[in-house]
Amino acid sequence: MADPKAKIIVVGPVQAGKTRLANQVADFESEPNFETYSPTAGVRILEFDREISHAGKRGGSRNVNLAVELWDCSGDQQYEACWPAILANVVGAILVFNPENPAHEREITRWYSAFVAKLGLGQGQVLLLAHHKEGAGSARTALPKALSKFHIADTSLDSAHAVSEMKASVDDFLTKVGAYALEKHESELDNI
Repeated sequence: MADPKAKIIVVGPVQAGKTRLANQVADFESEPNFETYSPTAGVRILEFDREISHAGKRGGSRNVNLAVELWDCSGDQQYEACWPAILANVVGAILVFNPENPAHEREITRWYSAFVAKLGLGQGQVLLLAHHKEGAGSARTALPKALSKFHIADTSLDSAHAVSEMKASVDDFLTKVGAYALEKHESELDNI
C-alpha cells in the first residue's frame, strides 16, 4: 500500500515568516537566515515524510508514513489568480501572521476566507501560527471571531528551544491532518 499524501498550504500576509517556518518544518535549513528577505514567487512546494501515529477503526494504533506536500504560498495578492489551482486536494492549512503587525491581524481574516472557508476545513485541519520576528510575545494574540475556534501557537525562530516548540506544534497538527489524509487514501483504495 502506498503512503498516504497530505497537501498542506501555508498562507498569510507578506513578510509573515511563512517561508522560514516552512523550511524549518521540512528540515530544509538547520538555521534560519534572518539576513535577507526573498519574497516567494507564486508558490514553493516542499516535500518530506513524517511518521505519524494513527488510531485504527478497530482500536489500537499504528505508525504510518505520511508523505507531506507543504505548499508555501506567496502573500502577494498578484498571485490571486493562481489560488483556485492551489486549493485542489488540500487537506490542511497553516495560517501564518505576525501579531506585532496590526495590518497582519486584519489581513488574516481575508486569508481565512480565501482558503480555509472555501475548503470547508475543520478545526483539526487548520493551525494558526502567530509568528513573532524576535521572541514569542507574552500577550496572547486576539483573533477575529471566525478564527477563535482554531488552535493558535505563538512561534519564533530565535532560539533552538523556540524552533523545537514550533516543530512540536506543527507535528501535532500533522498527526491530525494525517488522519484526514489516511481516511481519504483508504477511501480511494476501497473505490478501486
